[in-house]
Amino acid sequence: MVKYETLANGFVKAYSDAGYYIHGGTPEGDYVTAVDPASAGRIYKETATKIETTDETATDDDAEATIEDYQNALKYLGVNIDEKETA
Repeated sequence: MVKYETLANGFVKAYSDAGYYIHGGTPEGDYVTAVDPASAGRIYKETATKIETTDETATDDDAEATIEDYQNALKYLGVNIDEKETA
């Protein structure tokens, strides 16, 4: 089912609570999430296409992230990390 959340900034976030793409919007297309001005009144429909996750670092929800997890995430985002520096 498509869920809608009103955000603090007055925008509305739409997403599937079952992990499927949603369809609609401007430009019309399939989206993982959509954020629109509340005044737009956009309605989305859940598609039959499941969102594929490729997050190989996903772990148990109770596990704490390690420094290596953070470094890998930063590298994934394109941040140049000088591993010789220490805090």
